[in-house]
Amino acid sequence: MQRFKKRNRLLLFSLWLNAMLTVALVAGYEYYRFQRIWWEMEASHWAVAAGATECIADHDAGTTRYYRMVTLPPTDLHAESKFTGEHEDGVEVWSWPWYSNLGEASRVSNEKYLEAYNGRMKNFVKGTTTRPAE
Repeated sequence: MQRFKKRNRLLLFSLWLNAMLTVALVAGYEYYRFQRIWWEMEASHWAVAAGATECIADHDAGTTRYYRMVTLPPTDLHAESKFTGEHEDGVEVWSWPWYSNLGEASRVSNEKYLEAYNGRMKNFVKGTTTRPAE
């Protein structure tokens, strides 16, 4: 009889421990999903700030250019920004490399960065911008 009570307690403890570990695993996964979604949303805001700030720094250094995103395969390991040979409104257009294997959040962040940079540079070129960054 004593042996059965001990076995039942051990079985109950094992079930309780498994339940707690399952709850912890599910909670950890949900926290990971929440953090990933939050960072994906937040990254585009930081990209806008970075694009506008770098544009101001480039303009202050006398550099005037627009960027155009170029999608590259993951095997191209020597990508760099370079002049495309094109001009837009009299301003050089440079390539902005982006690797296709980096995912949607990276693509959106890069697009937001380029929109902020190019938008700010267009304002500088037109002479309609105010300082500091919007």
